[in-house]
Formats: sequence, structure tokens, C-alpha cells
Amino acid sequence: MQVVTPKAVLTELLVLLRRSFVQYLRYAHAYGMPTTSEITDVITDILADQDLLADRVAERLEASGCPIPNIEFPLSFTDTNDLSIEFLLQRAIRHTQQDLAKLDAIAEQLTRQASLRSLVDEIRGMTQAHLESLEDLTAVLAR
Repeated sequence: MQVVTPKAVLTELLVLLRRSFVQYLRYAHAYGMPTTSEITDVITDILADQDLLADRVAERLEASGCPIPNIEFPLSFTDTNDLSIEFLLQRAIRHTQQDLAKLDAIAEQLTRQASLRSLVDEIRGMTQAHLESLEDLTAVLAR
């Protein structure tokens, strides 16, 4: 089994939170994106949750003497500029599902690191709730 360092785990969590697809939507221009609606409210709430947890992860990295890495969005996200909000929500759901799988894989490696495992579990719970919110939004758009 691969040895997982706290720095590696915290860095991976920071990337996951600060460079999620929903974070990218903050900067992307969605076609047909309303300026005020349930959609923007949910996305704003997800962004706030991710920002809060990302700050906590960054604080733990700094406290352990590790520098905060410069993190870029995946290049594949740039092909989603100016697409419909319906398409972007489906993409956000898919990426959030992938994030959950990554969190599960990280958690499996942390059997002896209770503090980190607790943080991963908290982020996983938040991410699961975000997935459910995004899925609920697809029903709003279907109306």
C-alpha cells in the first residue's frame, strides 16, 4: 500500500476544493445563466462551502510548514465557456461524482490518520450534499 503523507493529502484536498468545476463556473460565462434564481443561489452556496473548507485545508498546510501550491484549473474546463447552463449543470454533476470517487479513494488510504480522515469525511459529506443540490437543479430547469 502506498504511504500517504499529510502534505500530499492536504494538497490534493486543496486542489479538489479550489479548482472544482463549480469553482470554474465562477469565472465562466454560461449561456442563458440567469442573474438571480435558484440556480445562482445554489451555485453561490456551493462556492461558499468550498471556499470555507479550502481555507481550512490551506491553514493546515501552512501550520505544518508546507507552502500553498499555485493551482490552475484543468485545461479541459476551458472548452465549456459560453455553453448553456443546462449543459454546465450536467458537467458539474459529472465532475462532482468524480470528486466523490477521489475522496473515497483518499479516505481508504487514511485508516491510521484519524484527524485527516475526519477532514476528508467532512469534505465528502459536503460534496455529496452539493451533488444532490445540483441534481435537484436539473429538475428546476426541466420545468
